[in-house]
Amino acid sequence: MGTVTGPGRPSGTTSGPAGRAGSAPRRVARRGADALLTVAALVGVLGFGLFVLVRLGVVQPLVVTSGSMRPTYEIGTLVVSRAVDATELAPGDIATLRSADDRLITHRVVSASTPTAEGVVTVVMRGDANDDEDPIPYVVTRALVPITSIPRVGPVVAVVQRPSVALPGLVAVVALVAIAFVPVGRDSDDDAQEAAGDAEPGRVSPGRGATGPRHARR
Repeated sequence: MGTVTGPGRPSGTTSGPAGRAGSAPRRVARRGADALLTVAALVGVLGFGLFVLVRLGVVQPLVVTSGSMRPTYEIGTLVVSRAVDATELAPGDIATLRSADDRLITHRVVSASTPTAEGVVTVVMRGDANDDEDPIPYVVTRALVPITSIPRVGPVVAVVQRPSVALPGLVAVVALVAIAFVPVGRDSDDDAQEAAGDAEPGRVSPGRGATGPRHARR
């Protein structure tokens, strides 16, 4: 008389809801880390772009170091400026001019003289927080005028512009971009595993112990 085999214990392991629940937090955490890397890479790219524009002379970042332009500019504000001919200045404009003692002063234009044939303009300025005009007029042919300003980031930008910081920073930016934008295939592997975990309960790989009709072994 033969023995009859019945449904056996599955030889394989099937991922179920518990397995998927365990993998979900890991995937969320990893995607959050990827998002942070992407943001850091974009910030790095923008910072490097500003560095290049500065080196090319397209823009000039300036850091406010005194309170003479409060409340317009607080100490530590980054002012990104562009160069223009002094003939373009008009009363009420904010401008950065080089003083007689070779300092860059950012104040508001009070008056600007008629330019000479050589384009030289005599400019009188005053800080928004000052009661008096600057004691010595500025005799200039070029000026810096603000494009935009960002509060409190000036000291950071001043450090980043140093070559000893900028070059290692460029290497870090390249690494961040590579990590953030080069696919590594982890998500596709997880998707495959999750898809496998969605298999119908009770279905296992064919083999010994698979469910099926009972049969007699002779």
